[in-house]
Amino acid sequence: MRLRTEHIIEAFDDTLALVEDEAQREHLSRLLAATRPALERAAYELAGEVVRAVDAALGDDVRVELTYAPDGVNVSVTSADRDEGVEALAAATEEMERLTLRLPAEVKELATGLAAEAAVSLNTWIVRSLARAVAHAAEHEAHDEARRQGRRNRRGGGRLRGRVGG
Repeated sequence: MRLRTEHIIEAFDDTLALVEDEAQREHLSRLLAATRPALERAAYELAGEVVRAVDAALGDDVRVELTYAPDGVNVSVTSADRDEGVEALAAATEEMERLTLRLPAEVKELATGLAAEAAVSLNTWIVRSLARAVAHAAEHEAHDEARRQGRRNRRGGGRLRGRVGG
């Protein structure tokens, strides 16, 4: 789904129509046109915050992403269960380690039930769940680093510097 920002600028049209002085209306219209990139960026940042909140609330089963492209911003929703990388990580058997795990009886009981529903052993279910959590954490870390890098790249950009006058 592509996010459209045209309606943000168009929302000001009715308000501009209320300005009786044509020169003033034209001046405000040009000012609004000049602020369009900043308004679009603010809208994309807001959409990004919403997407991150929705993604976090959905957990590991569904992934919501906001991607920037030359033609605009797109929102995509995908099922995390189809992630082959997670399955490959969970299925890696080259080097296996033994771990003693202590957990509350109720948690073990619930996990055993979920493993049975998935038709796998408790061990396999735990390994897959842990692999999914590790992959999810790594994705978020990569996403956060990309966002930090984007902020560093934007600093200093988009500003006009110089001297006015003689």
